[in-house]
Amino acid sequence: MKTPSAKPRKWSAAADRAREELLRPCPYLGYNHDRIGVHCLAKDALAIAENSFRRAIWLNPYEPRFVLHLAHALFRLKRYQEALEALDELDFKWAEFKQGDELRATIISVTRGSSGRKD
Repeated sequence: MKTPSAKPRKWSAAADRAREELLRPCPYLGYNHDRIGVHCLAKDALAIAENSFRRAIWLNPYEPRFVLHLAHALFRLKRYQEALEALDELDFKWAEFKQGDELRATIISVTRGSSGRKD
């Protein structure tokens, strides 16, 4: 006698989001949102990139690269103070992660250059 086969489950965005909500915070989540954010950053879809990085950080607060990518998005959006705050968080939580130092120097030089400029 054959057993009835299970119906294939359809993908559901709501079910996916509910599963993420139940699993967070988790060191294995967020990488898909980060990849989407990096792609959007490359395509100049900066607001979408920012949202993707924030979602990645919310799901997985253990990955410093997500915070660095968010700082890059905020820098490209010319929200320099928020970018510096993200980099401060990066330094505070992951002191050994020095990949944000170059971005910090760039932001500081841009803000100093624009504050001394007369329009």
